[in-house]
Amino acid sequence: MDFKRKFKFDKLIRDKLPTILHSEGIAISTRILENDADYLKSLKDKLMEEAQEAIEATTEYHMQEELADVLEVIRAICLACGFSYEKVEAIRQQKREAKGSYEKRIHAEFIEIGAENPMVDHYLANPEGYPEIF
Repeated sequence: MDFKRKFKFDKLIRDKLPTILHSEGIAISTRILENDADYLKSLKDKLMEEAQEAIEATTEYHMQEELADVLEVIRAICLACGFSYEKVEAIRQQKREAKGSYEKRIHAEFIEIGAENPMVDHYLANPEGYPEIF
């Protein structure tokens, strides 16, 4: 009797992966995500997974591979949401013109804002991203 081991995947995969795994003697159980909301959630989960893998990359090539995966997921999210990747790229360029890029490596340590400034509500409403310093 051939002993087999089973591993949980429970994630969105690229469409050629089942064929690749099968050619390597690996059985895979899959289903098609028919529900748009389930598909979009799976894409967002995949984006987080790929971003984490990019964060953990230790070589130049590995970083390039993971960033390519991030871009592939972003393209899929655009398609699933009904807009083009090119539209997102145009918005990126507009934001770069208006707000700049990250190339100067400026790191913000903290901000001080007057209690009467309307933006204070934004920062107070997002304590995970902007914890108040006392």
